[in-house]
Amino acid sequence: MNARRWGWFLLVAVLLVPVLLSAQPVQVWLNQYGTQSHTGYQLIRTSVGNYAHCVRSGYTGDVLYLSDESGEEIWHHTYGESGNYDSNEDVLEMPDGGFLLAGYAWVDAQSAYDARLIRTDASGAVIWSTFAGAVDGTDKGHKVVRTDGGRIFMTGQIWTGSVSEGALWEFSDNGELLNTYSYNAGTSSVGFHTIILTSDDHLVMSGGGYFNLDDYDGWAIKVNMDGEIVWSNVLYHDYWQYMSRIGEAADGSFIFAGNGVPELDGSPHPWYGRLDANGNAQYTTYYGNPTASSYLLECTPDVDGNWLLAGRYEGADPDQDALLLKIDPADGSVIWTLQVGESDPGSDEGFSDIVLDPDGSYILGGDGDFNEITHPASLRCTT
Repeated sequence: MNARRWGWFLLVAVLLVPVLLSAQPVQVWLNQYGTQSHTGYQLIRTSVGNYAHCVRSGYTGDVLYLSDESGEEIWHHTYGESGNYDSNEDVLEMPDGGFLLAGYAWVDAQSAYDARLIRTDASGAVIWSTFAGAVDGTDKGHKVVRTDGGRIFMTGQIWTGSVSEGALWEFSDNGELLNTYSYNAGTSSVGFHTIILTSDDHLVMSGGGYFNLDDYDGWAIKVNMDGEIVWSNVLYHDYWQYMSRIGEAADGSFIFAGNGVPELDGSPHPWYGRLDANGNAQYTTYYGNPTASSYLLECTPDVDGNWLLAGRYEGADPDQDALLLKIDPADGSVIWTLQVGESDPGSDEGFSDIVLDPDGSYILGGDGDFNEITHPASLRCTT
């Protein structure tokens, strides 16, 4: 692949022969945007068929990109103040075509970060921006969902000194903070990285924490709409596990994706598994034999009932490649894999989100290196 093809917003089309769904995808074309260093986070398909991509730019403010179905930029907006490491990590479309952006931002009065939720109109202009979190600590929002009735929930982490708890904030459609819930499971440092709405009108969050002495373990929790715990399950296993994403299967079970270290002083591996409807582990498994930090950041069901997992992987080549796995959810077996990356030394690429289109195709958002600078990236697959 030509290194110049990795840009601010890279769109790659990949075709799969319909009768060979188990075959590895083949790249067909790509587009790129922008000239500065940015890191891609969440990518969504809008109700009118465009794509919105929230991007962290570090010291120059966070960016929301809107592109058409061919990858051509329609507009972009920058949020936050230059000079702060603010971060928008999730984007959600509102019924009027506007957007919610979840993340965190520096608050000068507190000399710390607070979880932040931004509401924009359909053109990306800010309607309101609000903060949540403890007064004396660093707080981060990571993921946001909205019910059909207009209840908005954002999940993340609340810090007080060196102690953190998993956080769930509820907002109204006009940005009013209605409720704050925190969960610690009896440990000193935990947090959530994702949240989903379930088919039975509950919320499931996942992340991790220090539950077993010095070991960091994966954690999933189900609550009702009033924040009351239905079940909570810690996956005590090996030395380090983190559940970055979780999704609900058609039978009410859950597939999760993240990273784990199977042995002391080992490298983080892509890690995934399945929980039953009550949060009990059915299986967990590691992927590959990476030589350095490798992980999964997203999971979603494909149109054929199998699941797609996306992240980063570093093997014999001393650079991270963007990784896409297709697995059988029944037992976690891998159907096919795709790794995308540059051959240039020191270049790292990764996927962080998966979007399914109505025609069965999907787009993966993430980032890649170009001239030792990180840029948002995405991969399109058409089945």
